[in-house]
Amino acid sequence: YFNASTHPVVYMDAGLHGEEKPITRALLNFMTKVCESADEDDSFGWLRRNVKFIIIPVVCPYGYVNSLRYNANHVNINRNFDTAVWSNGTDDPTSNDYRGASPASEKETQYVQSIVDELSSQLTTAFYFNWHTHGVFTAYKQMTSFAIPSYKQDEMQKIGIEVIKELTASGWKNHDLPINSGFIGIIEFHTENSSAAVYGSEHSIPSATPEGMYKYYDGTYSVDYSTKLNCMNTEFILKSVMTALKRLVYMGH
Repeated sequence: YFNASTHPVVYMDAGLHGEEKPITRALLNFMTKVCESADEDDSFGWLRRNVKFIIIPVVCPYGYVNSLRYNANHVNINRNFDTAVWSNGTDDPTSNDYRGASPASEKETQYVQSIVDELSSQLTTAFYFNWHTHGVFTAYKQMTSFAIPSYKQDEMQKIGIEVIKELTASGWKNHDLPINSGFIGIIEFHTENSSAAVYGSEHSIPSATPEGMYKYYDGTYSVDYSTKLNCMNTEFILKSVMTALKRLVYMGH
């Protein structure tokens, strides 16, 4: 079904945590540009002609509509995947991080796993970005993050570092961020949660959980839906995709 004989496949989704809306908006903006800006922009035009995209813009519609972290069963989808660390999650059904009654008990989880399973079984050139938004605002470096399963540090770690460097340079040059703000983003490692990216990595798909911005760092916590923030998050997606393609697909070509 997903034929990568001529093109690499990029699978991306967002909205596993329904309240994390800025990155969902940015993913929509990114794909709109891929579809509609091919003749106006070299990067988006190249992506449209050379990459197969699989996109789930909102994995958890109930959480998205109600601005909640969990689905209608009060399950945190990004703790529900059928991985070796599912048992690490909380079994408290009142917790916002409730893992569910059993691994992959939720329909939303099953849909994502079915795509990863098919990619793993049929493709040799694919990668997976599970997009979130980063809700920590104690420094510029925590406006975004690039989280990687800790046993897959090699190439994905290099991709994250390169993306953060490029995003920082763009923020200074194009988006009025202070030149002395430091890096916009941090590298994180995780295996403790039964997340979508851990599931992808366990099935031999290079996977990561990049987390975009809720807002610019200014000491406050209200969500920002400004055009400027959306542009930064869209750039984050573009730089992540292009860097991963370069390092995972076209390195040496």
